[in-house]
Order: sequence, then C-alpha cells, then structure tokens
Amino acid sequence: TSPTMPGGSPFFAWHQMSVKIGAFGSEAKVDGVSKWTGSIKRAQANKRFNAGNVTTNPNDSYAVKDEPVDNGFADITGTLDTEYLNDALFSNYYQTDTPFSLIVAFTSATLAGTAIPYSATFAFPRCRFLTGENPTVNGPDIVKPVMAYEVLLDGTHPAATLTLVNTDVTL
Repeated sequence: TSPTMPGGSPFFAWHQMSVKIGAFGSEAKVDGVSKWTGSIKRAQANKRFNAGNVTTNPNDSYAVKDEPVDNGFADITGTLDTEYLNDALFSNYYQTDTPFSLIVAFTSATLAGTAIPYSATFAFPRCRFLTGENPTVNGPDIVKPVMAYEVLLDGTHPAATLTLVNTDVTL
C-alpha cells in the first residue's frame, strides 16, 4: 500500500535547524554549524536471568530474563561540525574549558489553523567541549573543527530535554 502523509509538511529539514550556545538562559544563535549529532547511552544491567523465572504459559517452559534496571548515569555526548569563523563562537569555550548551554531546534511549517510551527527542540543546560586535537591550517581552505561535547549536570535542571510541538491532543 502507499503511505498516507499528513498535510502541512510537519517534517524537518536541515535548513530548518538552528543552534544556540551561551550561558544558560541567554543562549545566542550561532552560524557555522554544518552537522549536529547527539547520543544518550544509558548504563543498564540487562543480563538478568534469575532462578525461578519461567514463562506463565503452561505450554512453554523456558527461562525469562528480568527487565533491565539502571545501574549508572546516562552518558550524553555529541558533536558539532563547525567552520572556524571567529574565536567567540566555539574556540573560547574549548580553550578555556568553560561550560555552556546548547540548544538545537528544528522548526517546520505552521500547525493547521494556527500560527504555531511544528518544532523539536533539544536543550542541554550545561555542556563542555571535550579536549582533542586542535584544528590545523594547511592552506587557504576553510578550517572545519569537529567539536565533541559532553552534557553535564548543573544541579538544577534536567541534563537534557526534548520539547515537541505538534497537532497531537492526547497523551
């Protein structure tokens, strides 16, 4: 069968992305980001075969693995592929090991019958760039450092939030 696509183009494209960095609450939009990645790895005990765990089906008799449980902190990391435009954008945070807030937002067409756009916003209140190799200049080409970052806890806000705005009315 053919898929049925919802009207109003609620899909996100690269040109609809914006990146903001800065102190929490006063982040500013930055230029020069060509790619963003993010990863959340959760530490879990997931090899939990315990005595007496069998199926409840009377026709089967095999062991059942217990549900995974968290056994560590989440590891939230990512990268920003950037163009070196000036020191203030990324280099200062990297060289001084200064924490910053990162917001990556995708904004699409407006919701049906409203002036509100579809959006997906990823917010990380406290990040820091990971140390690595400094970018090298090998000629008159654009310097394009890949800025790896990790998300930290700031003691007040969640480490990461995702805010979705769409036409769904039930949760």
